[in-house]
Amino acid sequence: MKKVTILAAIAIATGLASCQENVPTPVFKTDIDSLSYAMGMSNANGLKPYLSARMNVDTTYMGEFVRGFIKYVDATKPKEIAYMAGMQIGAQVGNQMIPGANNEIFGPNATKSINKEDFIKGFVAGTLETKGKMTPEEAMNYAQTTVQDLRQAKAAADSIHPAPSLSSAQIDSLSYALGLSNSQGLKMYLATRQNVDTTYMNDFVKGFKETAKGADEREMALMAGMQIGGQVANQILPMASKEVFGQDSEQTINKNNFIAGFVAGATGKGGKMTMDEATEVTTTKLSAIQEKALIQEFGSNKAAGEAFLAENAQKDGVITTPSGLQYRIISEGKGEVPAAGDMVEVNYEGTLIDGTEFDSSYKRGQSAKFATNQVIEGWQEALTMMPVGSVWEIVVPQDLAYGTRNQGTIKPFSTLIFKVELLGVEKK
Repeated sequence: MKKVTILAAIAIATGLASCQENVPTPVFKTDIDSLSYAMGMSNANGLKPYLSARMNVDTTYMGEFVRGFIKYVDATKPKEIAYMAGMQIGAQVGNQMIPGANNEIFGPNATKSINKEDFIKGFVAGTLETKGKMTPEEAMNYAQTTVQDLRQAKAAADSIHPAPSLSSAQIDSLSYALGLSNSQGLKMYLATRQNVDTTYMNDFVKGFKETAKGADEREMALMAGMQIGGQVANQILPMASKEVFGQDSEQTINKNNFIAGFVAGATGKGGKMTMDEATEVTTTKLSAIQEKALIQEFGSNKAAGEAFLAENAQKDGVITTPSGLQYRIISEGKGEVPAAGDMVEVNYEGTLIDGTEFDSSYKRGQSAKFATNQVIEGWQEALTMMPVGSVWEIVVPQDLAYGTRNQGTIKPFSTLIFKVELLGVEKK
């Protein structure tokens, strides 16, 4: 890593300030706005150490990272997206893949190296799927055979790092073969994971060639920004919107606020909230927004359940506990009462309040065994009041059942009715 001089540090600080000017200004008018910012910031938590340790980024160049990030995450033109994808893949090839291949083949202290030009030519031929000097299968076989021969030669020489006996022509061919082999599957990856329109592969190659021969610290930071920007644009933002709004594709989180929060979290500068506050906002507001959306869709279940519970409470023999659980003793057992954590054996059947059956151990012909603390809250409460041998009908309010969770037949906010027969207990 190059030493950063005082003048360089000033330049870097100026660059970061300049890049920050391009970061969208967050606007907080709704809960979605603040949630979007908080989610962006939360998603950048731990990014700086990751960039340094895993992507070989000199984090004194975070201004360049931000520039690359903003450039990619806001890209809309297919040519531009393909070009930037080429630049970031090129940087990975030049700074990681080629040095890694050199180290694997020739050893860390060897004077020989693969031919970077031929590696790039092979990689481009494989990416464009053009007719090259060899087919992908030939390239794979040639590379495997040659590398295997080299390893055997090293072992036979009984030396730590012997110089492999390859001619220049063999090294050129091996380099081309390695490049071609390493490009296999790239086109599909670009289309499915980086949202690249593969009709613009020539633009991809143009960007690739610009950085494949190697990039300095500033360029590496820029490329890393583009890579992370692509991941945010193509994966993280769509997933965040889906997490908040479910399958409603008409609604999305606030992209500008997400970006602003992400940059603040990545750089540690200019944040409108701390990382802890961002985590808290994400948790609380996400839950509130999701529940609001669920109420709009499944609120009738909640109202119907409350009405059913109110009516059921008036029936003879129905007891309502302080938690809201209702039970009616069909037959009273004389055995031991389970405690929290005890293993129990039960037979049961469960229905919705409209009579729809969703589960029955009776119909399966097999009782169920589990710990009393491994089931929904309504069951936990009932089981720790029932003597063995009892048969109860219990009515479980939605907040003591599955609440906002969608369990297939059991939709969010569903009140549930169970017939429970306690067959036995094993004390913990």
